[in-house]
Amino acid sequence: MKTQNPLSRFLTETILSAMNLREKQRLLKIERFAILSRYQASNAEELNQKIIEGSAPEHPGWEDLIEMKNIEQEINEIENDIKVL
Repeated sequence: MKTQNPLSRFLTETILSAMNLREKQRLLKIERFAILSRYQASNAEELNQKIIEGSAPEHPGWEDLIEMKNIEQEINEIENDIKVL
């Protein structure tokens, strides 16, 4: 069996890592969309405003807002990791 040279192996591993990160990012974006759709909001700020105004329930609204902010942070971290690759 032919072995890959180190550069080829590095490039293959880098591409696979980037693909895995993109897939994780895609799934997080779907989750974020699902939360926003539940409240008919377009972003975290709008969801926050709806909760404050009472047009979205406080529970589970606040928990979903926290989860969405965590998701957005993870999406941004993944984007930075991809840039480093």
